[in-house]
This record gives sequence, structure tokens and C-alpha cells, in this order.
Amino acid sequence: MERRFSTGLASLARVSVASFLGVVFLGAMTATAADKDYDIHNNTGVTMQYFYASPVASDDWGDDRLGNRVIQSGYYETIRFSDGSAFCFYDLRAEFEDGSYAEQRSVDVCQADGFNFRYTTPGDAAAAPPVSPGPDRVVNIYNDTGLTMIYFYSSSQDMTTWGADILGDQVLNSDNYLTVDFNDGSGACLYDFKAVFEDNIAEIERFGLDVCAMESYTFRQLDLLID
Repeated sequence: MERRFSTGLASLARVSVASFLGVVFLGAMTATAADKDYDIHNNTGVTMQYFYASPVASDDWGDDRLGNRVIQSGYYETIRFSDGSAFCFYDLRAEFEDGSYAEQRSVDVCQADGFNFRYTTPGDAAAAPPVSPGPDRVVNIYNDTGLTMIYFYSSSQDMTTWGADILGDQVLNSDNYLTVDFNDGSGACLYDFKAVFEDNIAEIERFGLDVCAMESYTFRQLDLLID
């Protein structure tokens, strides 16, 4: 299946896609290159008929990974990404029995153990980032890029700007980490991250990360090649 890019998909940081089918990351873990089994959850209210996952560098969606399976709403299927490579970033596309679809770009299947497609409607409370009653939203941000990180920004998905640099007067050298407290009183779980590196030679943006479910996030050298 040939991949069809549409203008505006690059702005998935702040909007749901296609028939208001929202997406949420589930859990967080550090996976090895050989451990990329990934749970695709369907909580849209509609049966998922097809699911595609393609490395971000590819221009083709490839084959339907569900094969002769479907995912009823409220259920999940495990998709295997264990292809022997160390590649972590994939674009995901789900197609549903009512003709709607949802896409998400640059999903790190090594950092999370699953992905949740959920249904949202304009003005519905479900369209807002999930609110968790009391998780510890403290995340260690690791720099494993080989470069010094000079700026780090995080913004909840209901915000339209990145806000202030969290590092302030500090820098984050490679092989070090920064602890960020996301307990700002909002209860928001989904955040976007932006890291800028020495001399402004590179930056990495990651979208829709669930700080309620993860304990750490790592910026890797491979991310620099992708971005």
C-alpha cells in the first residue's frame, strides 16, 4: 500500500486526526532491538480492519499487519516489530469499518509498550488529554545523543506554544539525565518534547508522550539521524 501524505500531518502535535480518532501512548519501557512486540489497542467504538506500520524513512505503508484478524473495540492485538534491526521509529495507520482512519507519525516502539486508538468528538471531554487522578508525573530525561543538549522544552498537548526552556542556565551533557516534574496541577498526561543541541546544529521533537505512564525518556543518537 503506497503511503499517502497529506498537508498538515506534520502538525499532529496538537490535533486528533481523521474523523476525530484520537491516539494515546500506553506505558513506557526500554526495549532492546529484538524486543519490539507492541500492543495495538482499539477503543474507538468501531472495529479496526487494517493496521499498517512503516519505518519513518519509508514512503510505503507495506502490508496490513493484522492479516486475517480484526480488532474489535475494547480489545487489542500484539504486533511484532522484531525484524532484527535496531530501528525504533515507525509511522502508524489504522483503518476502520466505517471508512475512517487515524495516523500517527514518528512513534517510538522501543520507548512504549503499546498504542491506544480512541474515539473523540469536538467539544467532548474525551477529546482533551487524559487526566489521571494521582500518578507521579516525574520523568527522567536522558541524553544519549553524543551531543550537549542546550535547551529542553515540554508542552502539554492543549498548549499552543513550547513555553520556557526547562534547562534554564544549565546544559545536559551526553550520558547524563535531567529530572522533570510534570505535576503542575493540570492533571495532563500527554506532552510534547523538544530538545535543542549544541550550536543549534540539531533538534529533536517528539509528540504525544504519556508522562503519567513513563518513568524516563531517552534522546538517542539515532534520533538525530531521523530528524
